[in-house]
Amino acid sequence: MSLNTSFPRTVFYKHFATYKTDVSIIAWRKTAMFLLILFFFSERADAENFETEGHLKYRLWHGEDELLDNGYLESLPLHILDFRLKTAYQREYLKFIVHDEVFAISGFRSSDLAPGEGLLPLLQASASNDDDKRQIFDLTLQGKEGDDIVWVNRVDRLMFSYAKGRIVASVGRQAITWGNAILFPVLDFFNPFSPTQFDRDYKVGTDMLYSQWLLNDESDIQFVVVPRRDFQTQSIESKESSYVVKWRTNVDELSFDFLLSRHFDENLLGGGVSRDLWDGMFRLDVSSVELVNGDWKFSYVFNYDRSWVIFAKNLYGFVEYFYNGFGIDSGDYKAPPDFLISRLLRGEMFTIGCDYFGTGLRLELTPLLNAYANAFFNLGDESGQAWINLSYDCLENLQITASVGLPFGPLGSEFGKSPEGVGVSSSNIAVSGYFQLSYFFGVA
Repeated sequence: MSLNTSFPRTVFYKHFATYKTDVSIIAWRKTAMFLLILFFFSERADAENFETEGHLKYRLWHGEDELLDNGYLESLPLHILDFRLKTAYQREYLKFIVHDEVFAISGFRSSDLAPGEGLLPLLQASASNDDDKRQIFDLTLQGKEGDDIVWVNRVDRLMFSYAKGRIVASVGRQAITWGNAILFPVLDFFNPFSPTQFDRDYKVGTDMLYSQWLLNDESDIQFVVVPRRDFQTQSIESKESSYVVKWRTNVDELSFDFLLSRHFDENLLGGGVSRDLWDGMFRLDVSSVELVNGDWKFSYVFNYDRSWVIFAKNLYGFVEYFYNGFGIDSGDYKAPPDFLISRLLRGEMFTIGCDYFGTGLRLELTPLLNAYANAFFNLGDESGQAWINLSYDCLENLQITASVGLPFGPLGSEFGKSPEGVGVSSSNIAVSGYFQLSYFFGVA
């Protein structure tokens, strides 16, 4: 039941997504548009304070997945369009940001969806946000054209920020990234990226309050509050929310992070350290979580990365080890514990074993052409996934990316093909291919 979030998404998410269209979608979009129009007409002399840009991406995915076995996909390949429009207005210490994104997919038989099932987790290339059903505001709208084209429109950023002196504060839908992990998140528990995800332009936005206080010694303290709704009652509940305080400081050549959180009714303590080492960077993150039953689970990740110049070519590489304290070390994945399933469902974790090793290389073949090779391994059952990627900047604002995924492992392993009747691997993928054409634009 490990999660592959490259695409398609695991069927775990079908229990969370719904077709519900909240009236707040219309209300808040009208509010955002009204504010933009108001800023435009009241500050026409300051039009240079506006920034508008975005991207249009076409994705082609081809492969096999257990979603096929559940009737979710009629055929492959799948064709996905991803459009994001970004608008920002800044004046002095204040900034207002809106990102709207539209996803559309063909190759999907929408009549196969049971009532109450949504598509945002399938369409997005980043972690699921439960189709906004846990967020303060439901800013997601879903529809379809015929029986083979489905679309999702979502406000992914909607925030006001204030920055003056040593104080930074923001409120609204935004994204933050914490921790030192490259593949396996430990301290980054707000919509982290999957280990297999190579398009990491944007994390999924989350409704939150964020503040940062910069101290005199170049350290800082950050505060985050993420209110969430109970999925069943749709009321905002403290036990579903997150409250975090994080302190970052430097001591000589070491950089330290300390984190204290109440996250989904559980206490979480964490810390990280990083320093320069052998012309590269060494990093370590550790977290400990007190479960509702009083047990503590410890997880940690450490990595090392550096770059070289070989034969006049830029080369970058990394290695990473991850210990998953919530994972299963027996190799029997048929009945994962609830505390593991909940993290899989929330998109905070993507593996079900205990011990993992990851590595990657990036070679700059030319200034415009880069080759990537990433792999990670479940050391407990000798399975894993490897990805080979090529990225070509054919024009100043046009990029082509291609990728091939190669899962491997024995029958019954996390990433190996499952024996008939045993739902071991929720990704259950054979060789898969991924092609993306990205166009980036700005509006003067």
